[in-house]
Amino acid sequence: MPLGEGGMSEANFREWVRRKERIWDEHGFGPWAIRIKGMFAGWGGLQPWDGDVEVALVLMPEFWGWGKAIFERFAEQAFRQLQLTHVLAALPPTRRRGRGLLRLGFTPVGDAEIEGRAFVVYRLDAPPTYGSRG
Repeated sequence: MPLGEGGMSEANFREWVRRKERIWDEHGFGPWAIRIKGMFAGWGGLQPWDGDVEVALVLMPEFWGWGKAIFERFAEQAFRQLQLTHVLAALPPTRRRGRGLLRLGFTPVGDAEIEGRAFVVYRLDAPPTYGSRG
């Protein structure tokens, strides 16, 4: 994880999970633990970010080929269920210029600092097929 420094203690991990679960309680959406073929593959989903909604996906390297299919589930939730007009995503600038996000239709819209680290922010507008509100 880009913001992770080394390993997390069990107490830090439990607090991180509590914060992620609180998102569900407060907003009715949030990130999930992702399992593929019975194995923990990572986490991801929608989460509030500075008045917007961010889509986040962190997969273990052996599951990187699953990103597009997983993202499609998040897009369904964002655009069809929640009727959002757009979502944001943030990547560290070291992530080869966000090629994966660009292939999904995201466009770079600026930079942000998160916990003292630089990120490139991308935006994806709701496709017309989802009929999101304007």
